[in-house]
Amino acid sequence: MEKNKTHIFLEFKNLKIVFSAFNSKFENKYRNTINIDFFNKDILQDLSVIIREQIIKIEKEIGHFINEINIILDLNKSINIKLNIFKKKENSKITYDDIKYLIQDARQQVVEQNKDLTILHIYLENFYINKIKKIKILNSFNADDFSVNLNFICYPKHEIADFKNLLVKNQIKINKFICNKYLESFMDKSLPRELQSSHAALKTIMGLNENEVQMVPKIIKNKGFFERIFKFFIK
Repeated sequence: MEKNKTHIFLEFKNLKIVFSAFNSKFENKYRNTINIDFFNKDILQDLSVIIREQIIKIEKEIGHFINEINIILDLNKSINIKLNIFKKKENSKITYDDIKYLIQDARQQVVEQNKDLTILHIYLENFYINKIKKIKILNSFNADDFSVNLNFICYPKHEIADFKNLLVKNQIKINKFICNKYLESFMDKSLPRELQSSHAALKTIMGLNENEVQMVPKIIKNKGFFERIFKFFIK
C-alpha cells in the first residue's frame, strides 16, 4: 500500500452524505456533510452532481486526482448471516488448506442460498478445538475436530448495483463497500463522533481489523500459515 495514499470515503446516511479523506497516517484531510432529501424524485441526478462537485473540491484540497473511493453504508439495510463451519479430523493435523476450504465452502453456501445479496464482510466470531473455545491457536495443531463461527455481513445486491452505477457516471471506481454496523464494534470512541466511522473504515481498508477474514487466494500461499486468512489466529 502506498505510504502517502489518500483514502476517500462517501458515507451514506438516511438524510445526508458525508465526504471525507484520510491519509495512511490517519490524518483527516477533508470532511463535508451534505443534507439529502431522499424523497426527491430527481435524487439520483442530484446525487451525481453533488458527488462530482465534492470530488472536485477534494482533489483541490489534497492536490491530486481521485480515481477510486470507498462507500460506507449506514442505511440500516445490512443483513447478518451466521454460520458454524466444522471439520472432523480424528486427531489429525489441521492444515492451511483445511481452514481455507472450510471458509470458502461457507462463503459459497451463503452466495448460493442468497442470490439477492452481496457479501460485504466476513469476520470470525470465535473458534473451537475439540469443542473447547480458544482465545488463540498455534500455526498448526492436531485435533479430533475444529470449528469456526463466521458472520457474513451482506447487503441487497440491487442497491449495491445502484451505487456502482451512480459512481460510474462520475468515472470513479469503488474500491470497497463497508457496512457501518460492522465498524461499530471497533470504533475509537476517543475520537470526535463525526470521525469515528471513517477512521474505523480506514482500518478496514488497511487490513488492520484482526477478526476480518481476508480471502486472497493468489496471495495466501506466499504468506504464513494463517496470516492472510485472519490475523486473529496468530496475534
